[in-house]
Amino acid sequence: MLHRYDNMNSDETLLVVARKYNDVFYAVSIPEWHRYGRHILVIFADGDAAGKFPLRDLFDDVVCIGGSGKRAGNLAVIRQIRSLKKRIQCAAVTMSNMVLVANQYLAKISGAKVRVLLEDGLMNYYDFKPSESKIKRITQFLLGIDQRALFDSVAHTYLLAPDLARYYGGSPELLKLNQEMTAGYVRSCNMEGKVIFVGQCLYRFGYMSIETYNERVNRFIKQYRVDYYLPHAFALDGEKIDCPVFDLGESRATLEVFASRSDFTVYSFCSSVLYTTRIINPDVRSFLVRIPELSDKSGLPVIKKYCSGVIGF
Repeated sequence: MLHRYDNMNSDETLLVVARKYNDVFYAVSIPEWHRYGRHILVIFADGDAAGKFPLRDLFDDVVCIGGSGKRAGNLAVIRQIRSLKKRIQCAAVTMSNMVLVANQYLAKISGAKVRVLLEDGLMNYYDFKPSESKIKRITQFLLGIDQRALFDSVAHTYLLAPDLARYYGGSPELLKLNQEMTAGYVRSCNMEGKVIFVGQCLYRFGYMSIETYNERVNRFIKQYRVDYYLPHAFALDGEKIDCPVFDLGESRATLEVFASRSDFTVYSFCSSVLYTTRIINPDVRSFLVRIPELSDKSGLPVIKKYCSGVIGF
């Protein structure tokens, strides 16, 4: 790819920060995408995973930052961002998460005067409180990051359900998926009528052991005749699920994108897809699988409003 940053003014540039596919799909769906004539994509992913991000051909420059699976503020990632300072200068920046130190540092040194947030997930719909760990505060101090000032500088947060949002910066604005740009991805995989279980790595957060997780998911999949299991991006190799795995990397899309053109059924313990897919397409059926460890999540207003139902399990 030709890097056209030498002959273009940064005042014409929108910087899109992506850690997941929807960060790209949502970014091309907001008014700011059309407001700026040049676009840079910054992908936090390693190797082949970075190459699978969607819509790369729409960008004038694509930058990949490795080591994203480690601590957000680790030294190697910060060094990579610092080395890219000239290349990522822009007028506006968009991202889904401004809590991560690496994202904060990128927003700071990019020179962006306009900062916009995108739908991240359930984090936007309850009284989320960012981590204030000692190591994070020290890292922010050394990098000259003022977390409160950064968050206060956000102009808008584009959300699928802005009326129910609790955690956002600036004004909450309605996000509508640009179906014209995502149409090709939908045609690549037929999801019509399929039944999907969306996994969550609850064992990584102490809710249960990975053995208990495997047993519960396998039992549910067998009982409800699930067609595909969709593992979480941070799922461990210890997951042993007896079901065909749906690989988003192969399709380079998300369930939200598929929902824009297909009707299907989705189950999960508490994934954001339970409401995102239904907002995009009310004919999608989504069911929260209630377990004791996550009993508080079934009461979230966004889940209660959009979920098709709750299954005790």
